[in-house]
Amino acid sequence: MFLAMDSAAAGKDGNERSPRSMPGRWGSRSVLGRLHPLADWPLKLFAVLIAIFLWIIAASGHKENIRIPVNLKLEGLRPNLLILEQSVEKIDVTIRGTSRVINSLTADQISVSHSLADVSSPKELTVRILPEEIKVPPGTFVTSVMPSSVRIKVGRKATVRVPIDLDIKGKPAPNFRIVSETAEPKSVLLEGPESVLSHVKSIKTEAINVSGVTEPFTGRAYLIPIHPLVDFVDTKSVLVRIDVRERETIRKFLSVPIQQVPPERPVSIVPPRINVDLRGPVSALAKVAEEQLVGVVDVMDLGEGRYLRTPRFDLPDGISVKSRDPDKVTIIIKGDGVGGE
Repeated sequence: MFLAMDSAAAGKDGNERSPRSMPGRWGSRSVLGRLHPLADWPLKLFAVLIAIFLWIIAASGHKENIRIPVNLKLEGLRPNLLILEQSVEKIDVTIRGTSRVINSLTADQISVSHSLADVSSPKELTVRILPEEIKVPPGTFVTSVMPSSVRIKVGRKATVRVPIDLDIKGKPAPNFRIVSETAEPKSVLLEGPESVLSHVKSIKTEAINVSGVTEPFTGRAYLIPIHPLVDFVDTKSVLVRIDVRERETIRKFLSVPIQQVPPERPVSIVPPRINVDLRGPVSALAKVAEEQLVGVVDVMDLGEGRYLRTPRFDLPDGISVKSRDPDKVTIIIKGDGVGGE
């Protein structure tokens, strides 16, 4: 019994080990195998593939679609032609890409263009919009185009020069009138569809209001467009000059005295008074006083005899003599220097 106990103790605390605890030939091989680089290679390869797959997913991100309306550019049309009609101006382009790219995408980053270089004469045609004609940012691609075809009508371009027609609105103040109205330049060069320009005779300006004006004025007026496809080539506005003057009338003055110059020389004037009609602006004629109106004849250089002379009048600016009754008076100068009949 005591021997059995000693044997057990020796196995526990002594130098002797059981066969399982001693590193034998098979135990050494198991440890070295686990330390070898190629040990468990199927599991390691699978782990690497999983990591690559997850990296690809993370790098690519979630895919999204977006539809963006984009202007259609028709290029290469010959200079003597232009597009008269176009079924659509914008193309709806559906683009696919990662969320990061799609969320920052704008219409400015996309262009849709089609060449019309092969069109040589007026005609109607249908052009197809192909995905490869659409330029999109890197990392995205076009999935659909709507519509995929566009109807176009091409016409001939022409130029024509036409006069400018001033559009005068309103009336000047009472007793005033428009004497003249001019535009500088007097004509404008138009460019557009031949079918439209063949019917254009003139171009109107915007309305020029003269209501209540009492004096000449100058201003600039814009020309009124006549068609969306017709352009003003040389100018879009003109310099306008409106000459406004007071209305003229005629005022009759009766028995206007006629005086001689110099006054000290003795002569006879027959008749000594005449009737005079004056022409001028209403306001100016109203200021002419009858008692201050006098006709004058010059006798300084006249010798003996009888003379017919037209009396002259010193009048304010803008007023003139329309008629005299009689038109001439008789001046009588006798040999002794004393006038008489």
